[in-house]
Amino acid sequence: MGMMMAMMFALCGGLLLPNMAAAEQTAFQTVEVANMRRFEYGIKDDAGVDSALTFRLPLSNIGESYRHFQAHDPADLRAQAKADRIQQIQAMVTNLRRRYPQVQFSVDAQGNIQTRIGPPTDFADAQRLVFDRTLEEQIALLNLRFPDAKVIADGNRYRITAPDDRQMRAIEAEMQAAQQVASDAVAAYVQRARRQTKQDSSVLQERVQAELTRIEQGMDDFVQSYFMARNYRLTNQRLLMPDYARLAKVETPWLAPVAEAIAAWSAALDGSGAGQRVLLNRLLLFTQSIPYSRLADRQSSIGFLPPLQLLDENRGDCDSKAVLFAAIAHQLYPRLPIVMVLLSNHAYLALGISPEPGDRFIERDGRSWTLAEPVGPGHTRLGELGKESEATAVEAVLRLFN
Repeated sequence: MGMMMAMMFALCGGLLLPNMAAAEQTAFQTVEVANMRRFEYGIKDDAGVDSALTFRLPLSNIGESYRHFQAHDPADLRAQAKADRIQQIQAMVTNLRRRYPQVQFSVDAQGNIQTRIGPPTDFADAQRLVFDRTLEEQIALLNLRFPDAKVIADGNRYRITAPDDRQMRAIEAEMQAAQQVASDAVAAYVQRARRQTKQDSSVLQERVQAELTRIEQGMDDFVQSYFMARNYRLTNQRLLMPDYARLAKVETPWLAPVAEAIAAWSAALDGSGAGQRVLLNRLLLFTQSIPYSRLADRQSSIGFLPPLQLLDENRGDCDSKAVLFAAIAHQLYPRLPIVMVLLSNHAYLALGISPEPGDRFIERDGRSWTLAEPVGPGHTRLGELGKESEATAVEAVLRLFN
């Protein structure tokens, strides 16, 4: 199977693995120590051995995980992006109205822009706006020239306060001149508008269309940037999903204490130098022992938790656990390639490790990828999958780490 872009979001169904021993979390608690949170686990493996695992994470990193990613209902996030997009379009159309007063612009509910060339319907309002703004500028200059006096515009009138009659008369004379400047600005605006109206409509339409094309292209970038800022991505199939790869890379450095603790835990139980597969199987046991949850409190939402949020809440679904495993594995083995395998209702991983006899694997990019299923509750080892996973077709593969 060739490498594909991720095509859909993986929502875990409950996985029952009756032929495999459960990876059991026998104890869990967190304790805050200074600016750290200590995580304490009791974990029973499939041999019935119960062991302890402990590590500390800075509270600042945990807080940052919550700040930089919040799960959204895809429909709600699209609606928010659409509303912001239309607001941006309306702001740009307002600018176009000033630049092309003879073109009428309108924006529909979908953010599409319609145009009609002719005298603008708000021509009188535009003239009033030019007059008011010019007069405001002139009044601001007067207030600078006469610091002891005050000129205040009040609708179609203005008020003057001055320390003596001499300044009052001088300001009144200046205000008459200021109004003339504003009237001249309106006359110039009208003349400019009339000249523009006389331009060849086809040439004008061509210029306006070029402006609209630039806006449309910019809005495509705006939507992508909107999702990216929230650590979501829009696939080539226009499906919205968390940016798994980006989130994994962002949080990997924060997981260094977890990786060190799991390496020490494996060394204590399996002996130092037991090898890569042994350590990765311990990591699988750890992720599988974390309680499985579809996060039903966010109904109709994606429900994904990045690694530090998953650890903090001590629960996660298949895609959340897969990203947690991948990020810790990358800390342990920075050169290990890892991809995420997405099914219609599930997710697991494929690691760039040569399969051993009996391992489940896929062929991709000229190499064999050994499969790993971090979700649990059954304790599958490296190269093993649950029966439901084996029976379900792969829909997409997403690269997490090269």
